[in-house]
Amino acid sequence: MFMRTLSTAGQFEGRLLSDDESRALEAALRYFREAAPKHNADEEESLFPRLRCLPDLEVQRVLVNLDRLEQEHRWANPLHMEIDRLGQRWLSNGRLGKNDVRAFQTAIGKLVAMYGTHIHFEESVLFPLATRILSPAQTTDIAREMAKRRNPKRVTEHSVQVYLQDAYDRRDPEDRTVNGDDPAQVREKMLDKTIADSFPASDPPSSEPAPGVDPFTT
Repeated sequence: MFMRTLSTAGQFEGRLLSDDESRALEAALRYFREAAPKHNADEEESLFPRLRCLPDLEVQRVLVNLDRLEQEHRWANPLHMEIDRLGQRWLSNGRLGKNDVRAFQTAIGKLVAMYGTHIHFEESVLFPLATRILSPAQTTDIAREMAKRRNPKRVTEHSVQVYLQDAYDRRDPEDRTVNGDDPAQVREKMLDKTIADSFPASDPPSSEPAPGVDPFTT
């Protein structure tokens, strides 16, 4: 959803945005600046280490893909920084110059191609495997760590259960369960909902990997 939002913004060719479009773009930029790093940490610091410790043969076969996912996280960082820089300039100036539009579109295109295979692997292989292989205690520990990253001062059993329920679930923000007493969860859901409302899409994101994409080719 978030990359689709940026892709749609890229099609505007740097024109003056409406108030709703500006708010949606700002929310998308904020998501990738603030929430996306937490998602990467959820995987790299909580999920991947636990999977790497398991002797299960099925897990061992996907370990090389865990390395690839981590590399893609790092490869994407400078592109996200470039998009954020250009997006903030667009919001500040009202319009985006021709060269900046091309740079904005190029960076988004590279991320779209990478995330096609990245998210497809997570949703079709990694998360179902983690759900089957990890013990309830391990999954609860992961959820507790996820909750702590979002609000270290308000980690309650309820918040742990919320993150446990949504740990591997990419549900619509309207239907997502949050702890109403946790401002971080409420704010993140509101950001997601703003983007979904301001940039509606008639077609769901593709679940097929982009064929032959090498995200490390510049």
